[in-house]
Amino acid sequence: MKAVDFSNTEIAFAYKTDRQLRRAARLFRLINRPRIVRFLSGLGIWGVKVGVPFVEGIIRRTLYTQFVGGAHLEDVEAVIRLLADHGCFSVLDFAVEGKNEEEELDAAAEEFLAAIRFATRTESVSVVTVKVSALAPNQALETWNNDDPAEAPDPEMARVYQRLDRICRTASEGGVSVFIDAEQSWYQDAIDDLATQMMRKYNRDRVVVYQTYQMYRKDRLDYLQNDFEKARKEGYLLGAKLVRGAYLDGERERARARGYPDPILPDKPSVDRHFNSALLFCADRHEHISVSAATHNLISSKLLADKIEELGLPRNHPRFHFCQLYGMGDDMTFNLARAGYNAAKYLPYGPVKEVLPYLIRRMEENQAMSYEFNREYQLIVKELKRRSHQKKQINTK
Repeated sequence: MKAVDFSNTEIAFAYKTDRQLRRAARLFRLINRPRIVRFLSGLGIWGVKVGVPFVEGIIRRTLYTQFVGGAHLEDVEAVIRLLADHGCFSVLDFAVEGKNEEEELDAAAEEFLAAIRFATRTESVSVVTVKVSALAPNQALETWNNDDPAEAPDPEMARVYQRLDRICRTASEGGVSVFIDAEQSWYQDAIDDLATQMMRKYNRDRVVVYQTYQMYRKDRLDYLQNDFEKARKEGYLLGAKLVRGAYLDGERERARARGYPDPILPDKPSVDRHFNSALLFCADRHEHISVSAATHNLISSKLLADKIEELGLPRNHPRFHFCQLYGMGDDMTFNLARAGYNAAKYLPYGPVKEVLPYLIRRMEENQAMSYEFNREYQLIVKELKRRSHQKKQINTK
């Protein structure tokens, strides 16, 4: 079969109008400037917190429009249909996190359940993302112990387990999968424990629950391999969503401030090696692991696509998935989809105030993903030039 042509910008941006592409080009050119990113991040946090109207308006017209599907679940339906028209699945992400009050936690759980019910009746929505920090008080996550929360005497821990269990059970019954997002390392032990319990319970006949592995952490490759051995021993399937990581600055600052070893690998080449090793580890064990390559790295995406070919498997094999953020990585998502692979967009939604932490991270990741962000800009410029040239040719005929 013909190899994927990741350089095809006509396919990559077919779902965007000229106006949308020009707006995206301006945005990516802006966020390639670190000083402006830092200034706008601070302004955005302050402005939304104190309720300055023009700040929310700016965010809504720039970052929000580029990276977010809408404020509410019903708002994203048009985006989901558009993506599906171009062969792309959607991963729903209610972008809320860091809740602490019981009413807020219960409300977030209901939002996740609503997304799962929506996915159950929407063929092109295959996965719903869940953030455990939206279901549990931050302090409870940080002080988590390894007791089984289903049996633990602590009622707060039991409620966290019950919320997540209800979500995963509903997904299992509806034929939908759940990505349990990775978060900061000081919450991750709790998230790991919960994810393992959900996989043990629901990943018997198919992969319902995916654990997320942040491969920029020094310990995650070993942890993934140990998780696989545990799953094989206990007789359940492993769901592995692989990411590089999104909390770099916060992780290192906290490690310095508290005097413990930096949990993050020393440089990008090391992260890339760990990520790609994890990809190949999962691919070689696809009979027992379902893997989602959630990456904007072209080399990693090509590595997995080539590995599927090498294994002689169909491109749309149900144990292999590619995923990029909505508003980024279109050259990967849509060219993979056109070539027959399972490709999806990670589609966040929520009010500006709730989604702001997610948006700020997208901007700040420019520090660690400068090559990917610059490549985004260059590809958009290339497509705008191609369209302009095409129009001139048509007008001269």
